[in-house]
Amino acid sequence: MVFWYCNFSWEGGLLEDKADIFIKQLKIEEFILKEIDSRQYKEGTKIPSENELSSAFDVNRHTVRKAIERLCKLGRIYSVQGKGCYVSKKPSMVIYPVLSSGCFSDKLSRRGKSHYSKLLDWAKALPSAEEQKRLGLSEIELIYRLEILRFVDDVPLSLYTSSLPEKRLPDLEKHLVNFSSLYKILREQYGIAPKSKYQMVEATFSTPKDLTYLGINEHISVLKVTSLAELPDGQPIEFVVSRFRSDRYKLKIQFGP
Repeated sequence: MVFWYCNFSWEGGLLEDKADIFIKQLKIEEFILKEIDSRQYKEGTKIPSENELSSAFDVNRHTVRKAIERLCKLGRIYSVQGKGCYVSKKPSMVIYPVLSSGCFSDKLSRRGKSHYSKLLDWAKALPSAEEQKRLGLSEIELIYRLEILRFVDDVPLSLYTSSLPEKRLPDLEKHLVNFSSLYKILREQYGIAPKSKYQMVEATFSTPKDLTYLGINEHISVLKVTSLAELPDGQPIEFVVSRFRSDRYKLKIQFGP
């Protein structure tokens, strides 16, 4: 296998400390990822050996091994004992439209993707301080809090905590039997079609709960999306904290129609 890498000189000469080793490790990772993303290394292709990478980057095999281990944990390559490492199949990405009108489920259906939601748990409870603030409630007004796991093409991709004011959705629990879609319940049982007011996105570390329900490892970060939906009269109806697995979602921000 033939490949090349341009080695840039560093003025002053860095000491061979942990920071320098880590920088070299990142360079190896970036090189391999670039070759994968540009399809120089296609799915199933064997990547250069530890010896080849060690020689090309002028580092010891331990540094190369750390880079390879990290890429394996991220799911970009996989190891075959006694043979080497190969490029993994790239998972299909789901595009999530930020601040988009319309139902996300409908958009998935139009793209030919199967999807469904599973209600993990629900409770009628007093609101937290954050829920009070976002939903405009007093500390004694009850909310419904739903934990929902969403699947796309049979893969668990996102975990939702949805909080809704009980006073606007009386007897919601009666409609949670055989749950399939919260917005379908709101539309068909209450004549409500919430509109997104805002969404805030941040990258964060995965939690044990994320690992359990999303089927990811601790090296995969999650995209945390905090959103508020309101009624046509401007009254808040749903406060949601969603956690998307970052290895399968892309966020799309569209300005204008």
